[in-house]
Amino acid sequence: MKFLFLGKGVNEASTRYRIQPIFDCLEKEGHQVEFLSTELGFLPKLALAWRASEYDLVFIQRKLFPAWFVRLLKVRISRLVFDFDDAIFLKSSGESSSSRYRKFQSACQVADLVLAGNEYLATAAQKLSNKVKVVPTTVDTAAYVTDADKASAITLVWIGSSSTRRYLDMLTPVLDSLGQRLPNLTLKVIADFEFHLDGLNVQNIKWSAECEVAELTSSHIGIAPMINNGWTRGKCALKVIQYMAAGLPVVSDRCGANQEVILAVETGFLADNENDWIEAITQLVESDDLRAQMGAAGRTRAQQLYNMKNIGSEIASELVELCGN
Repeated sequence: MKFLFLGKGVNEASTRYRIQPIFDCLEKEGHQVEFLSTELGFLPKLALAWRASEYDLVFIQRKLFPAWFVRLLKVRISRLVFDFDDAIFLKSSGESSSSRYRKFQSACQVADLVLAGNEYLATAAQKLSNKVKVVPTTVDTAAYVTDADKASAITLVWIGSSSTRRYLDMLTPVLDSLGQRLPNLTLKVIADFEFHLDGLNVQNIKWSAECEVAELTSSHIGIAPMINNGWTRGKCALKVIQYMAAGLPVVSDRCGANQEVILAVETGFLADNENDWIEAITQLVESDDLRAQMGAAGRTRAQQLYNMKNIGSEIASELVELCGN
């Protein structure tokens, strides 16, 4: 069979964590697979629609194409799958957007299968389609070696990008306070920007696919600050899953998929306010045993529920079956 995957770009997180595992499984099984960027102008869209009949299935990841293009594409192909891992039907502020929702509506109604990254997203899609499946974002848990050497100073770690920096910024008062209370504490920021604090030592690491696993596993505690609105409830807790795969206890705000992934007081802590954040991190900094216990529990949970190879194989099989129906 021949499959076409449309995604934002080969180095984008959504491609690496949601398309690549399925792509690899299909390719390993002998199917023909192709990837194209979703950044298409008008004429390239027409050209793609024209040759879409060459494929048994087209898989669209996250992109909200104009309704006319999605419908034209569906006319030209046997099967269409739409996958999304953000609240793309809203503005990034969490406010509603009629134009985005119309495109989202079209994609869900036309698709033969809709894959949603969490329950909140699935609920939105189920209003438009009865062919919705929850598929969590996953990581290659085998790549995370949990017996890596740790830094000498207790290290908090945050991984993200400029687009999510605002969530780290809002934790500044907590981090400065912790720096004053716990002098042997460091914050590691793995990102595409530099971050600085007055009261806490910060180690800035330029993100790369090659370094992220080693930098995470050499840390001690993963942090995931987040606000609670319609947009953030659509987030699929990738950084939390990465922390758990690395064997780190996690501290997060109590919101969105983060509170679905973290088992409170078992794999980490969920905070409702600044005092909760300070208390949770202080407990973890002061207890090697607690960090080890929560980290091991998180690692097990990641292996069982968020293993890239298992989920990739499952969805690949489902796509093949869909083409045969």
